[in-house]
Amino acid sequence: ELSEKHKAEREAAKQQAAEQREVIVAEAERLAAQPETSIRWKETGQAFEQLFEEWQAAQRSGPQLSKSVADACGSASAQPDRFSTPPGAHILRRSMQRTKT
Repeated sequence: ELSEKHKAEREAAKQQAAEQREVIVAEAERLAAQPETSIRWKETGQAFEQLFEEWQAAQRSGPQLSKSVADACGSASAQPDRFSTPPGAHILRRSMQRTKT
């Protein structure tokens, strides 16, 4: 009886932890969905760093999610990493396109 109660509490804590991680992923997706021409690179990069730190802190201090659950939280955000592209790259691409026409 005690072990069943403990098991249920542990599962509830893991569910809450997964929901918290999903909030972090949703914010990262919102940031990544910004039009490239209106991204404020410095602020957005700092926001991504903060989200990553929040994820790591939650994983260290709270119930740890299994890799499969953590991957599922982030699977919806498996978009190309636009933030590994240097700021202004879109301007360079545009100007190169203009010179070709």
